[in-house]
Amino acid sequence: MPILWQISVMPLIVYKSSAGSGKTYTLVREYLRLLILNPSAFRNILAVTFTNKATAEMKSRILSALNRLSTGSFNDLEESLLQDLYGNFLHTNADREKYILQIRTNARQALQNILHSYSEFSISTIDSFFQKILRNFTKELKLPMRYELEMDTEFALDEIVVQLMQEVGHDKELTKWLEDFTFAQIDEDKGWDITQTITQLGKEIFKEEVWESLSGTKVSDNTPPMPPQPGPANPDDEENLSGNNNTNAERQQRYEQLKHLIKEIEKLKRDFEDDMAAFGKQALELIAGHGLKPADFKPGTAVFFEKIAKKDIPEPSDTLRNIVNGNTQNWRAQNSGKKEKIDQLVHHGGLQNLLQETFNYYDTQLPAYHSAAEVLKNVYVYAILHDLKDKLRSYRTEKNLMLISDTNNVLRAVISGDNTPFIYEKVGIVYRHLLIDEFQDTSTYQWKNLLPLVENALSEEQHTVLIVGDVKQSIYRWRGGNLQLLLKDIAKDLKNFFTAKTEKDLTDNYRSAKHIIDFNNAFFETAPGLLVKPNEPDHLRRAYAKVKQGIIRQEGGYVSVKLFADQKEDGKTTGWKEQARAALLAKIQELQQQQCRLHNMAILVRTNAEGSEIAQFLNEYKIPVISSEALLLKNSVKVQLLIAALHYMANTNNTIAKTEILVNYLTIHNPQYPPDHRVFADHLHGAHNPNALFNQLLPPNFETNLQNFAQKPLYECVEMLLQLLQLNTEPDAYVQRFQDLILEFSRSQSADVGHFLEWWQENKDRDKTSVIVPEGENAVTIMTIHKAKGLEFPVVFIPYADWNMKPDKAILWTETDTEPFKQFGAIPLHWSSKVGKSLFINDFITENLHALTDNMNLLYVAFTRPTEELYIFSKMGKTENHKEIDRIYKVLFATLGSFAYQLLFNAGEGCFEYGQPTNWTLFESKKAQTMQPLTTYLSHDYRSKITLRSDSERFFMLFDNAASEAIKLGQKIHSVLEKLIGPQDIDKVIRKLQIQGLLTAADEQPIKKRLSQIFALPQVQQWFSPQWEVLAERTLLCNNQQRKPDRVIIYQNQAVIIDYKTGKSDAKHHRQLNIYAQWLEAMGYTIGGKYLLYISETDAEVVEVTGK
Repeated sequence: MPILWQISVMPLIVYKSSAGSGKTYTLVREYLRLLILNPSAFRNILAVTFTNKATAEMKSRILSALNRLSTGSFNDLEESLLQDLYGNFLHTNADREKYILQIRTNARQALQNILHSYSEFSISTIDSFFQKILRNFTKELKLPMRYELEMDTEFALDEIVVQLMQEVGHDKELTKWLEDFTFAQIDEDKGWDITQTITQLGKEIFKEEVWESLSGTKVSDNTPPMPPQPGPANPDDEENLSGNNNTNAERQQRYEQLKHLIKEIEKLKRDFEDDMAAFGKQALELIAGHGLKPADFKPGTAVFFEKIAKKDIPEPSDTLRNIVNGNTQNWRAQNSGKKEKIDQLVHHGGLQNLLQETFNYYDTQLPAYHSAAEVLKNVYVYAILHDLKDKLRSYRTEKNLMLISDTNNVLRAVISGDNTPFIYEKVGIVYRHLLIDEFQDTSTYQWKNLLPLVENALSEEQHTVLIVGDVKQSIYRWRGGNLQLLLKDIAKDLKNFFTAKTEKDLTDNYRSAKHIIDFNNAFFETAPGLLVKPNEPDHLRRAYAKVKQGIIRQEGGYVSVKLFADQKEDGKTTGWKEQARAALLAKIQELQQQQCRLHNMAILVRTNAEGSEIAQFLNEYKIPVISSEALLLKNSVKVQLLIAALHYMANTNNTIAKTEILVNYLTIHNPQYPPDHRVFADHLHGAHNPNALFNQLLPPNFETNLQNFAQKPLYECVEMLLQLLQLNTEPDAYVQRFQDLILEFSRSQSADVGHFLEWWQENKDRDKTSVIVPEGENAVTIMTIHKAKGLEFPVVFIPYADWNMKPDKAILWTETDTEPFKQFGAIPLHWSSKVGKSLFINDFITENLHALTDNMNLLYVAFTRPTEELYIFSKMGKTENHKEIDRIYKVLFATLGSFAYQLLFNAGEGCFEYGQPTNWTLFESKKAQTMQPLTTYLSHDYRSKITLRSDSERFFMLFDNAASEAIKLGQKIHSVLEKLIGPQDIDKVIRKLQIQGLLTAADEQPIKKRLSQIFALPQVQQWFSPQWEVLAERTLLCNNQQRKPDRVIIYQNQAVIIDYKTGKSDAKHHRQLNIYAQWLEAMGYTIGGKYLLYISETDAEVVEVTGK
């Protein structure tokens, strides 16, 4: 039997994949390979993905494969493992059988190991992994022990902008600054409301590159991050996250500096306009002095001087440029009656020289002028970014939370190559093998935080790192994704480990049928060359250099492209999108007639607004759809009823809520009689006893029950509403998802009705308040291209295949070495063509190329989703507008007219077809329906279901009611004590346990009475002194084992261990505390004491544990 070192192990492999090339299969195979070599290796393997769905899929595939392997169900994956691991040892059939048995045995053992220690099965999103590290460094980073992680940065931003605006009138400096900002915005004709502008630019403070810009450091700097040592390094410390401790004095100084800088820039802009106006006036005086008017000159010439004299600075026409270059005849039209006067003025009167002088000044000073104009648009908000960061710091502290955007910034304080072993010691696991998925979506900070772990793994023998990514599917740059990492940076960062065999290409497409792959190969081999100019950076061409894929399915597949031109008939214009929708409907209906089920079809769009438009259109023709808009909970009448009931509960004078309750209740329970809102509203408003209508139409005692429900925790309240309003009689995906949202909200927010209704109003239109739809629903799926990444569908429609290839509302963080702009460092500008004529042109060009790549990648992701058929509808533009390929429809037209299958493109009709449509009857017969619909929906009062389980050794005592109650009370007191930080938390902990259903209202006073007796003990008082750092119910890890003492208190590296017990003294309790002590000593602590607190029915006793 070969041993581990005899089997070839490549330390570093970078797989460069393409759509449908089996990257998940590759990752799973590598994971299984490591498990077959060592069934316990899963404890030392870290696999990171970028979505929870990808994480679940990888775990499922690994467990399924292990199960098949262990039962002898061999398939291609298992055969691949056999050849990969033992290919050099398969000399006879006996050898083959021996190693197959070895694979089965090890797979069975690995599966058993994982199931018994599932928490150590380390497959997670990269954010979850980083949070795991961060939570183990709360002490070193001085983070709150139990901080909440906030995913919704938009909600946090809205909150801090409101707080900022509330300071107007109280903070003089801020008020004056915002007043100046308001007047500046009014001057730009943008209105007086600056809140939206602040919010829009405020989103930038959550981006990695902005942290760099505001802190004055770069992620790429060679300066190493600080090691994990005492000192502030948390998101509540402004110096750590921004590099600026924004004190009031520094804030005032910053405002003063910016005011001075703004004046300087305003003067620069004003001087340019004044100088240009002087040139214009001088020219007009010359023209008038020769008895001429600007209208006497050729159009587009002398009128230029009229405009600049009014400080309206236009782009000079081509005619004027030709004149400056020597073509002076362009001053006048050929049939001008004032030829001699014009020629005299031009050649001898000084007009030609003046124009030349004007243009010399214009061309020289224009970049600085445009720079000044663009900077002034954002400079006020730029200053406020620091104030927003201050507010954000306070918000985090008040809410005891950390934003997901903080994670990577804070982690840089603890992760470096030198302290990787220390990190592993804190986490309790040493990762010898790293598998990284979707590397093209990794951000720069994320990679810098992973890099020390990667280098540590590669520096050891028999350790492996496998990285998989596809630069062509990098579509999350707006979220920090950096395709340059996979394209070139990884080879530079890991140059000591790169060999000729490190990079491998996954070249075959296992997803799509032949003709779809043929089309995409030809299209994407051609398109990048049409988009990038020869002298521009070539990363787009490099990204698509190996786009051609091998074909596994050697038949089938169909591609149809149709370009629509706007049509005018009888004075009415039918736009191309309207025609595209009609074609989409016709094709869906045609496919249905051919037995293609709707759930096989997906419609991919660029924006949610486009998806909503198409969903509404298809709904008019009774085509069922699944879309983010259709799945919003707010569209469910049952959810509307629950929300109305909560509104009424919060304010019983709310007539609108009462009306909504009645209308929605009757809509659900009496659908044959559609109610009228107005009728009910009139009755409720005008009736002598409006409650009579309530009592008559709603369940008995509705109002009384509602008053009782208002006293319950939010989740329990909604559960009771479901029962009262009879909404729990059958499964409903909207109601179930609504309950999930209530639970999620209760865990992270103030779980009362008022706060929830505020949250609902702000979030009801967002994706997170949508139903999560099970696979197999027979409806057309509508989704954005971003959400479709990683998915596949038999039929894909792209009905609006036209969008801008240039940056769309992008904000550029730019800088220049030219004064006075150099003083800003980096400053945000809105992308516009004028930035391309400014001193920031290099950043402008770079952003353009990034946007070009982003949009080409979006097209690639969209085109590679189908397995059987692809339908593309776009615009047919005028060919003379195709000089600059700046829109997708131009990309389509140009590529179809020049790629390998150009003969199939009818440019006049805008039609392209390739392949043969699918035989859907045969296709559907191969698929089996495996879904089991839910037929019941269980919703009960939890209090009739939950009891606290007693220890088995005390089972017989439960026949004695008094003994049973005493044990239960002791257990409940134990539950409270183990969660307490100090006596001041008693009410909060009891309340939390009541919400969780572990305590009842009747428990509160007996528990408080016993706790007051316990806290009267001097020793107990000392344990709960505020001088201690408290670790309550924290898990200790040692030698792959876990222990959880009830309370560990630490002061100056001295640890005291306390455990609470409800029975009699037992020697095993002493042994347990001695084990805790040994582990803490191994972690570097000195043991200052070990105590057991025994809680009986009437007494409490402290026992000191001695010995080792």
